[in-house]
Amino acid sequence: VAKDVGKAFGLLAGLASDRFSTPVLLLIGSIEGLIGYGVQWLVVSGRISPLPYWQMCVFLCLGGNSTTWMNTSVLVTCIRNFRRNRGPVSWILKGFVGLSTAIFTDLCSAFFSDDPTTFLLMLALVPFFVCLAAVFFLREIPPATIMAEEKEEGKYFSAFNVVAVVVVFLQLAYDFTPNPTRGHSLGFGITLLVLLASPLAVPVHKLVNGLRIAAAEADIERV
Repeated sequence: VAKDVGKAFGLLAGLASDRFSTPVLLLIGSIEGLIGYGVQWLVVSGRISPLPYWQMCVFLCLGGNSTTWMNTSVLVTCIRNFRRNRGPVSWILKGFVGLSTAIFTDLCSAFFSDDPTTFLLMLALVPFFVCLAAVFFLREIPPATIMAEEKEEGKYFSAFNVVAVVVVFLQLAYDFTPNPTRGHSLGFGITLLVLLASPLAVPVHKLVNGLRIAAAEADIERV
């Protein structure tokens, strides 16, 4: 209940999105998550004495609320950047939000044998460092203005959709595997991480294409 109450206060992140930049929203969410889930990890792992009930509710609330800042910053920025592809953007983002719990659970199971303390530590650290990295890359850009750019965006979003579908079936295959061996679990975890990192190829591909086009135009001008 406390975690859900924290998500209910996502209204604050929505209001702040019109007043603060994306990096500020990401930092607020990442720090909130680090504190909220970090304290839970300290208690569950026995590194500190159990806290009073109301204090635990506060940290649970912080953990739940942290995701609203992260989700809002990403969603608002992407909707503003890809105004003509808002539908695919929303689907991809919401789809991965829905998959995130299963992804964390399966990775914890694959690498750490369902250790609940490690699961909480992952929830505290992984989003924190991902948000710190996103601070340098997630920003508003001018939206597509010509048909060619819109078609190019559509191709990239199709690639994201394919990755999401493959991740779903990979997780289903792992979840339905009875008593997976250690090697099988490690193979699944590594494959899943590679799939989750694969969308990074999209900006690299776009950059290479941009450099190639610029070089071609420069050659034409010299001729």
